[in-house]
Amino acid sequence: MDETEEEQERGVTIEVTTRHFCTANRNFTILDAPGHRDFIANMITGAAQANCGMLVIDVQPTAFERGWGIGYGGGTTQEHALLARSLGVTQLVIAMNKMERVEYSEDRYHEIHDQVKPYLLTIGFKESDLYFVPISAITGENVAEKAREDRLKSWYGAESDTLVDILDRLRLP
Repeated sequence: MDETEEEQERGVTIEVTTRHFCTANRNFTILDAPGHRDFIANMITGAAQANCGMLVIDVQPTAFERGWGIGYGGGTTQEHALLARSLGVTQLVIAMNKMERVEYSEDRYHEIHDQVKPYLLTIGFKESDLYFVPISAITGENVAEKAREDRLKSWYGAESDTLVDILDRLRLP
């Protein structure tokens, strides 16, 4: 969704970008807010307008740890979740992205899940309002259609929810 030349060159979202899309059941407006610490003010602008949030986590080795602050100093992922919650976001989808880069590893998924979920509960999210989903945005795996990749289906299940399934079930504001 990054449109500006600077965003594309740097590989980070700088401005809040708005996109509209529809599923079979609902119309959505996505506010793609920056995750980089240099653009926190822009992230706050986006989160303040949100009815629900999506925390997109890069599951690649060291990428999650850097964002979460493990061994790298204060990461921004925890800070963004806290800011979103304090701005009134009560429902949160946690999209574990780039699963293809870790061979759709169930162990990696659970390692991250088991660090993120307790933190989200301590900052005020309710367990019933947290939705974790493994995806590959680049391949579309488990985004709108059920998992096709055998390495993911073997543990996530062919009948488990896609990202779009989860979005369609969110409570309306």
